[in-house]
Amino acid sequence: MRKSAPLVIKLLAAVLAITATINSRAATYVVNTTDVDLPDTNTALAGCDANPMVSGDQCTLRAAVMQANAQPGADTIVLPLNTTITLTISGNGDASMGDLDITAPVTITSIVLGAPADASDYPLIVANHSHRFFRVANNANVTLRGMRLQGGTPPGLEFGGALGTLAGTQTLVDRVRFEDNGAYAGGAIATWGIVTVEDSDFVGNSAGGGGAAIYDEGIVTVRRSSLRESNVSQPNHSAVYVADGGWLTMENTLIDGSDPGGSLYDTAGIYAIHPTSLIVRNSTLVDFDYRAIDVIANNSTSVRVYNTVALGDDGVPVITLWGAPQVGTCTTTAVVEVPPGTTKVVDATTTSLLPQVVSGALDGAVVNLPIDHPDVLVEPLFEEDPMLVFNLDSEQKWDPAHHIERVLGKVGEGDVTIACWEPGQVSP
Repeated sequence: MRKSAPLVIKLLAAVLAITATINSRAATYVVNTTDVDLPDTNTALAGCDANPMVSGDQCTLRAAVMQANAQPGADTIVLPLNTTITLTISGNGDASMGDLDITAPVTITSIVLGAPADASDYPLIVANHSHRFFRVANNANVTLRGMRLQGGTPPGLEFGGALGTLAGTQTLVDRVRFEDNGAYAGGAIATWGIVTVEDSDFVGNSAGGGGAAIYDEGIVTVRRSSLRESNVSQPNHSAVYVADGGWLTMENTLIDGSDPGGSLYDTAGIYAIHPTSLIVRNSTLVDFDYRAIDVIANNSTSVRVYNTVALGDDGVPVITLWGAPQVGTCTTTAVVEVPPGTTKVVDATTTSLLPQVVSGALDGAVVNLPIDHPDVLVEPLFEEDPMLVFNLDSEQKWDPAHHIERVLGKVGEGDVTIACWEPGQVSP
């Protein structure tokens, strides 16, 4: 036992040395110079310094990104709160000019000791409509956390006004406000990689083509966020554009179609052409002059909308499916407009729809549970609350058999929703 002790000590020392080496490769750069936009003077040297003529490190955001690209390991860049950073260097190339090209794993954050109570305290990064802010490439894994990106606009017909991410990259966007950004497509974000957006706000972004807020040709997940006041300059375009083969999952998110006043055409909520997967869950899409959700499907498309409010102006269909499979629905569970000659919707009862699914006459059906059939795959979509509907004309007179208090008294457990409307209006 005593003879083996030196070997154990050597092995332990080796593990500690390896751990120390790995940790030493990840650096933290604290941005302390925000009044000028300068590149790092020498990325071969450790540290972030944009002005060696001044004592100490003068670390700009641009210099910090350049250092993170040049050094190994997953680095961290810390931004100060309550400050404005303006990117002024134009041009194309690496991070030393134009937008900040990120080619290595990095976290850029202002949240170090907890998030501020007021979101306006997050640092404001401004581009004055001369270029975008960040371009993620080279299979990098990037986190952007706690910042405001305002006025990003790349030149020409480029995509992604504030953020562009290429195939093979992974980007987490957490507590970021995208404001007044613009591009040919993807006014705020354009991606061919994987992007997850959480607790973020998109307001006043614009696009000449698709996706005033987001252009998705990759895999995008949006959670607990809002998209508002989107501007489009082509007819029938949308806040979110899902391109051929794209994946979009939207959860607990608001898309507000209210006209901000500068949009040339009516804005849709989500427009998807041949998406691989479109899932909208627990979200609200409201006030659209065009459509809340507009999907052109093919044989590879999967569309699922769960527990979601989708409302347009009077007479405007909220969800439109083109070229989708045949679907059966119960009247109480689906409100979908289907263009003639494309998708076929059969409105019937659960009892009559089930045999059609089993025989292959229908590709699927939205029905009432429970369903127990060995040849049918069942997936619960949502739970419905009971609804009592009254005609105001007939209910104006007292009738003990239909008085509302007596009707409510007969309802068992659970919440009750009562919907009423004026004469001449269309039932919701």
